[in-house]
Amino acid sequence: MAVKIKLLSNDTDGPVFEATDLASGEPVVVKNFFEKSKDKWHIVLAANSANRKYIAHNEFFAKAVNDEYTVEDKTTPPRSLGTAQPDKKLVPYMTAEDKEEYDAIIARALENKKNSVSEKTEEEKLLEKIAKLEAKLAALNED
Repeated sequence: MAVKIKLLSNDTDGPVFEATDLASGEPVVVKNFFEKSKDKWHIVLAANSANRKYIAHNEFFAKAVNDEYTVEDKTTPPRSLGTAQPDKKLVPYMTAEDKEEYDAIIARALENKKNSVSEKTEEEKLLEKIAKLEAKLAALNED
């Protein structure tokens, strides 16, 4: 799934583009949009097979070959939340032994987290929430 964007003209009124959906061969409506907060121009595409709506002008002009640029849909999977390592910026400064130990600690911690969350039943989770709310209510009544 991709969309081919072609530069038709680049005169004083601004660039004029045309786009074609490569999956269906249909033309895609194209507009120019100025984002004031970032002081930046964008190409705005109508619904298309690549699921892309905005392409920055500077991206187009940097990557275009013969005034044509093909925008493909993103193929990278969504990132997995909760898997980032703390202090990852320090890894380049670690020795090989420290790195192995660090990776082992992180792996154990992630495993412990997974096990602690999965062991609780729905009833236990709800009882914990009730206890927290009762503690909040008691704190409010003391004031």
